[in-house]
Amino acid sequence: MIDEDNRKYLSTSIGLMVIDGDREFILNSDFGLKENRIKDVIIDADGHVIVAQPSGMYSFPSNNLYKESVRGFKPLITEVWVDSSRMDISRDLFLPVNHHSLIINFSLPDYICDDQNSYSWKLSGYDYTFSASSSKSKVDHSNLPPGNYEFELKAWNAFGEQMDDVVPLKIAVPHRISETAWFKTLIIILAIGVGYWLVRIRIWVVQARNKELREKVKLRTIELETALEQLHSAKETEIEAAKLRSVQELAGGIAHELNQPLQALYSVADIVDAKNKNTKEEIELHLKIIPKAVERIGILVKKMLAITSVVEKTYTHNAKIIDLEKSANEIEENPLRSAENKTDG
Repeated sequence: MIDEDNRKYLSTSIGLMVIDGDREFILNSDFGLKENRIKDVIIDADGHVIVAQPSGMYSFPSNNLYKESVRGFKPLITEVWVDSSRMDISRDLFLPVNHHSLIINFSLPDYICDDQNSYSWKLSGYDYTFSASSSKSKVDHSNLPPGNYEFELKAWNAFGEQMDDVVPLKIAVPHRISETAWFKTLIIILAIGVGYWLVRIRIWVVQARNKELREKVKLRTIELETALEQLHSAKETEIEAAKLRSVQELAGGIAHELNQPLQALYSVADIVDAKNKNTKEEIELHLKIIPKAVERIGILVKKMLAITSVVEKTYTHNAKIIDLEKSANEIEENPLRSAENKTDG
């Protein structure tokens, strides 16, 4: 049986075979017939296809085989959903920055065994190659990074014929503010500014500390100089006191040593003065004291000249005087005194 569009219909035990030019397909229970076996087929004046099956008659318009579609139709992108919002696909898509999911639905308007249509797609800018062909008519992506993309779609009908490619759908995901070039530039400028002011503040702090340290050093120097002057003054005072003390001790030692010979001379002077009261022998005996006293004074002078160290001893009233005997080197004995000592012996 041949219809007005020159399509041929043949009855078979597995369904109604339709020959449309160079295409052939079988309409059976999967297509909507009651069963697969076809006993006969006719076309009435209205273009309805009437098939006879064991269970009864079945009629449908021949045009419903294509549902007003024609061969070579391009695949269609039917819906695009971003999260839970349906997008307008009549223009390029701009996705929100914080989107989570992108769902694209598509179809091929060739409804002859449409469950056998196959598709392959690629999201240029994200996918490197087209996906393997499959009957899946939906694709989803999650958390696309910022960038510009194009969704490309290829489709094949049930007979393996490739349809014309769909016009790519352009999709743009804007950068977050923190990812934009101007924001990064601003951050760099701010970082440079902050770094500059941090350096300046650091310099000011260091300068202030240096100034404070200089003031402290200056004040400390003045204090040290004052303390050093006081120390020098105290040292000089101590030296002067030590000198005075040494002179006093020396004077005390000399006075002590001279006291005895002087007293002897005073005694001789008193005896000579009272010669009328003393005998000649007594006067001569006391006159012998004079050389000894003079000799002792001479030895004292030599001891003073021979002082090499200072050795103190306690005098009356706990006063300190210089011990001339121990402070001076050994003094040679007066030869005259030695002779007298020998004579006396």
